[in-house]
Amino acid sequence: MSDGINVKKNIFDNTYVLFFLFVAVVVINLIASIYFLNILLLGIVFSAYTQCLKTQNYYPMIYVILAILFIELNNGFKPFSILLLGSFIYVYLIPFLTRVMVIDSVSDLLQIVLLYIGVLIIWSITNDTNFTLIKILFLNLILDIIIIGLAP
Repeated sequence: MSDGINVKKNIFDNTYVLFFLFVAVVVINLIASIYFLNILLLGIVFSAYTQCLKTQNYYPMIYVILAILFIELNNGFKPFSILLLGSFIYVYLIPFLTRVMVIDSVSDLLQIVLLYIGVLIIWSITNDTNFTLIKILFLNLILDIIIIGLAP
């Protein structure tokens, strides 16, 4: 009973928010891929994915997995490559870094930074890397950090 009292509520615990996030990611990535921004909102979707894993909220996590899959297919990645990268970060890298660093408040931001570094590595393996790609990834990283920082 005491576990329920100390649990911090998150916006990604709501199923309707996850469905709205899925719809927003699909619409924004369809529009943004026509113009200039790639992988928009990947950090936010990854943060929702880790929150679903933390709270064992598996049924609404289907919306998050579909959003990640849409981002991957829209940008030319192999299916489930970013999802496997995110799972690797969540299972192996974050527990190691939380043992080294005591600060828990930067954990979400650190996860997003590690995800974008991994996406840059995956993208450089499959495609050409240029300054425009790094600029777009950095812009998306800053946008995701701002949005995650403002979320309750």
